[in-house]
Amino acid sequence: MKSRRSRSLLGLAAAAACVCLCAGLRAQAADRYDAAVAHAGRSAADVTRDALDHPAEILRLSGVGPGMRVADVLAGDGYYSELASYLVGPKGRVLLINNAAFDVFSDGDRQKRLDGGRLPNVEHQTVDLNAMHLPGGALDAVLLIKVYHDLYWVETDGKFKWPKIDTNAVLSQLAAALKPGGVLIVVDHSAKAGSGAADASALHRIDEAYAVHEPWLKTRFNDYGELLRDRLALGGFIRGSDYVQAIRRRRTLCVELRDAMADLDILVSASQQSEAPLITEVPKWGNLEKPSLTMPFNLTGYPAMSVCSGFGAGGLPVCMQLIAKPFAEATLFRAGHAYESAMEWRKKRPAMAVAAGG
Repeated sequence: MKSRRSRSLLGLAAAAACVCLCAGLRAQAADRYDAAVAHAGRSAADVTRDALDHPAEILRLSGVGPGMRVADVLAGDGYYSELASYLVGPKGRVLLINNAAFDVFSDGDRQKRLDGGRLPNVEHQTVDLNAMHLPGGALDAVLLIKVYHDLYWVETDGKFKWPKIDTNAVLSQLAAALKPGGVLIVVDHSAKAGSGAADASALHRIDEAYAVHEPWLKTRFNDYGELLRDRLALGGFIRGSDYVQAIRRRRTLCVELRDAMADLDILVSASQQSEAPLITEVPKWGNLEKPSLTMPFNLTGYPAMSVCSGFGAGGLPVCMQLIAKPFAEATLFRAGHAYESAMEWRKKRPAMAVAAGG
């Protein structure tokens, strides 16, 4: 997502949940972003990762080009920093920014990438995220790719020495470091709705609703309705488990789903176990009481939509879920439109109750 420099940190935080990329970008002619991905000398591990990350599509959103100054924040081993270095060229500059813990995670691979002056326009910095001391108005673009949730990570066992991070302070620094018209690219996994920041540690993702509402939850907690408030707040109070094992498992799930859909354009499944309940019958923690049929695709980042596929005994809708491959949103929308055009379900409307005297 693009975010213009703004005083509103809420706008920056809202961008963090996930990036929905138009599939039409894939049809563009080869450009400098494709050329960066095809650059000679990239490692075999990076080339393998390209199939999951689609870096050309992501970087194309940024508009990064020759001569620009780019910060890759919590860059890890520098996968995106290397690609950005090809895009900005010899007159540009890329800051590969990690905190001490991220440096430990990625030490060997990062060193191999930078050894021998291989990327002379990339500068590695190890900083305290709460005080990065970035120069004001100096950056054309900031990349926060698959790491926004780490600003909420709470370590439970001390193994990684992860510091407490002030998310608002980090966002304020990044906003101040961008030039007028600079671009912030935030890509992250989307957690199950209602989980807030709870999965930032356990599943390496964050609920977009919590990212949006966090400042208000802290200052206007009782102004929210009970059901929404408590679901959102859950994410701020539940500590997650092991970070590393979670991200390893997610990668395994992504590969398994990719292989399962190799010969498919669209996968069809149920969206829920039964017809929709009445709003008065929705339990506060219903999303935790039974398995979610949509979570696997939220977890792996596959685009999906639910469409009405009939009505149950109580006259309320039932629905099915359509799932497409990554960056195939256009195919997904066409499939959903074709189904709705062929069926009559969407034309049915519930009877409206009229209050006495109304």
